[in-house]
Amino acid sequence: MTSFESIQVEFFITCLSCSAVILEGPKSPVLEGDTVTLLCRNRMPFFNLTADFYKDDILINSSNTGSMIIDSVSKSDEGLYRCNIYGAGESQESWLVVKVIDKPVYFFKQYIFY
Repeated sequence: MTSFESIQVEFFITCLSCSAVILEGPKSPVLEGDTVTLLCRNRMPFFNLTADFYKDDILINSSNTGSMIIDSVSKSDEGLYRCNIYGAGESQESWLVVKVIDKPVYFFKQYIFY
């Protein structure tokens, strides 16, 4: 009779460039005039949802819900976004691209009859 030993092995994956904080948003590009919602989320269980949102490394919004809404997005909203949750860390940067749709221009001829 043969006896077998049970061996339990645990694997831990360490990612030095990965952050516990994720910035979620729309897939690019978004259309000019759309409403865009950015959500700053923590991968780890964490109760603090207070988040700062940055565009091109400039603080643009602080939120106690972890979300930010950009109403009627325009080309000037295009750029690199990231967020920071107090005590949890910072997300990686995400590029927001805004696509401008050219609106048709209509020309009307004016006829004058005498």
